[in-house]
Amino acid sequence: MAVRPESVEDWFHFVPTLLEDEGWQIARNSPAGKLLHRSCPWGGHLARISLRDIEVRDPPANTSHLFVRPEVRAWAVRTYPELNEELLEVVETLAPGHAVCRRRVARGFRGRGQLGVLLLCSLSGSTPNTNNFFFHSDSDSEMPGNVIMMVRRNYPRHGDSAHMVQCLSEHMECVTVGRPQGPNTFQLDVVMRVRSVLPVWAFGYFEPVVASARGLVQSFVNRPRIAEMRRKDMQCYAILTIQSWRRGPPLVPAAAEEVAQEDVTTIDAGQRDGLTSWVRYHPRMVGSSGFMLSDYLNLFFKRIGEQVILHQSVDGQELLPYQCAILREDWDRVGEHFQRAYALQKAAYRHSRGGRTAPSLLESLGPRFREDNSLTALQQRLRESIDAKTVVRKTFLDVEEPQSQGDSARQRHRTSSPVRHTCLIMSH
Repeated sequence: MAVRPESVEDWFHFVPTLLEDEGWQIARNSPAGKLLHRSCPWGGHLARISLRDIEVRDPPANTSHLFVRPEVRAWAVRTYPELNEELLEVVETLAPGHAVCRRRVARGFRGRGQLGVLLLCSLSGSTPNTNNFFFHSDSDSEMPGNVIMMVRRNYPRHGDSAHMVQCLSEHMECVTVGRPQGPNTFQLDVVMRVRSVLPVWAFGYFEPVVASARGLVQSFVNRPRIAEMRRKDMQCYAILTIQSWRRGPPLVPAAAEEVAQEDVTTIDAGQRDGLTSWVRYHPRMVGSSGFMLSDYLNLFFKRIGEQVILHQSVDGQELLPYQCAILREDWDRVGEHFQRAYALQKAAYRHSRGGRTAPSLLESLGPRFREDNSLTALQQRLRESIDAKTVVRKTFLDVEEPQSQGDSARQRHRTSSPVRHTCLIMSH
């Protein structure tokens, strides 16, 4: 099976000219926008609709927040039932801006984009009543299984906003990138994987397809309550930062089996809260090899009897080890209890290590991210995919892939080329 992109970065590693004309064939260039296509490195073809001068009413001051996270969209649907243009349910939040979702088409989109859905869905191998991300069908219907939705900020350029959707049950994926042009205008590029090249017979339909897509995108970025969604999105999570622990790692409340250990620190001030005994935190307590603030705080909260979820990544980017993210409503709920317990930790730390300083935890103004290692991760996935059964034909080494139904007449694949710099070349 071909390696599929798992992040917005992967799309650009596979196709460095994803938003440019180089390497693409222009099927239609009209006042509404351009329709382009090209081969897809992981199989099939890519179709791209490039739209300029999309007006956004009341745009976000930070243009990278053009698209809101899936969990915020689901919140809006729950809060305002009249927002019936999308029926979105978050099945699982994996991290801020990264979720497994279930989505249905709403009747509010009836009659809009039907031509585009018939063409593009047929090319993608889907049924005409499948909701292809921005292209909606004529009736209420579910997408084929759950989908992964991911938002990425400031990529590939600072100020850009990107949104990726990937079906888990089928080889269907789409990425949309919004790039600021002027004070209230954006360029939006919608790229989706299709199974077949754009057919010549459909040439006459390309212009209305692009015009229909433009109307849908314009409606999507200006839909009701979107300004409120963007405000909610920017305030949805708190970023926590730990600092000042030069005398060693912080402490956690001792579990019952740890109280008898030699390195336990006891303080009388914790008697009221049942937090008199403290031990030094070590990543092995949570099965890890290195310090991550989310791991440490998850254990800390568990031992003071609070249930929260902390994340080590935000909008597709890994936070530095001394930061983590928490839902604002969770932080507001447990903050007072945590601060009282953490003050005891600081007292125990000073008592144990000496000196006047102790690790402090505060809410940061913004996240700080690790260096992007997405290319390295993708290279590793490609290497692992080569572990499939191989056969030697003369002097060439071919990767033998299982054939799906209808692939019996397909010629054997050429050997995959190595990854070079930022461009991944895969013959399919």
